[in-house]
Amino acid sequence: MRCPSLKELPSPEGKIGWPWTEESFQLPDKMPDGSLWPTISIVTPSYNQGQFIEEAIRSVLLQGYPNVEYFIFDGASEDSSVAVIRKYEKWLTFWVSEKDHGQTHAINKGLSRSTGNVFNWLNSDDRFTQGAFAFVAERWMKSKPHFIIGEADFVDQDGKVVGHFPSKAFRNPIDFISDRGVDVSQPAAFVDRKLIEALGGSFAEHLNCVMDYEFYLRAVMKLRNKLVTYSMPRKLAYMVDHPDAKTSRIPDSFRDEWRQVLIKNFESLNSFYRVCLFFYFRRVEAQFNLGKTRTFASAIRLLCCYPEMIVCRFFWGFLRQMPWSKISK
Repeated sequence: MRCPSLKELPSPEGKIGWPWTEESFQLPDKMPDGSLWPTISIVTPSYNQGQFIEEAIRSVLLQGYPNVEYFIFDGASEDSSVAVIRKYEKWLTFWVSEKDHGQTHAINKGLSRSTGNVFNWLNSDDRFTQGAFAFVAERWMKSKPHFIIGEADFVDQDGKVVGHFPSKAFRNPIDFISDRGVDVSQPAAFVDRKLIEALGGSFAEHLNCVMDYEFYLRAVMKLRNKLVTYSMPRKLAYMVDHPDAKTSRIPDSFRDEWRQVLIKNFESLNSFYRVCLFFYFRRVEAQFNLGKTRTFASAIRLLCCYPEMIVCRFFWGFLRQMPWSKISK
């Protein structure tokens, strides 16, 4: 499917900017060398996100890209989601609203129907940036990397930037437990379909929160230094921070699932990796406790319990941000 133009889509009411009154440049049917553009498959899993889903849909449809498959799998929403989806159904490859077994199940249903060279999913409360698909396609055609990872901004409901995800490559299991970690924004991480097929053809449905990071780690565990990841210094997505987001509602579930994923994968590695994992868990526990600390004295007491914090940037960053009035108490 070729992406429609702005004038073909329903007119927004009282909204301006991307992706309401602005669109991406309409790319020609073929690439400069005469070859077809790679097919990009996008799946949006959704449930009761009626206030956000239209912006997500438009951020896909207004990419100006000549070769897109777009699927929406709604989990029988009870809000305005279905009405919004129906407004755009003529431009969708497929959509359905029915009960499912959660977000990952919905993503896998879309994956099983898709045929694209490059795959990604876009949560209904996130959105792609203007022209993102063109950058991804051009990079993929040059070297066909397993991952193309761009930057992303974390924004509030008013569009104000409250955080940033840099583009980071990963190739070794140790990358996932280093002090800096693998801080990748999922909607800004596009995957070569052949890699998905090589890793079993689906995402882990027993996970509700970290199915993306589990897949990244699974790829590293299988390919190691043969994994080709291209980090693109270009913003590809926005992630929206709001009270109903899973990251806000169930942060403990993210931490617990990630711990389970790490233990399962690292237990097959040698003792060096297992020792590193042990200290990683201690560092995460220390960081969690440090977040509850309010005085300089209590931070020093915590350092006595976790002396390895002395080499961690989050500890020194905490001290720099602490008001001097609290240090003297």
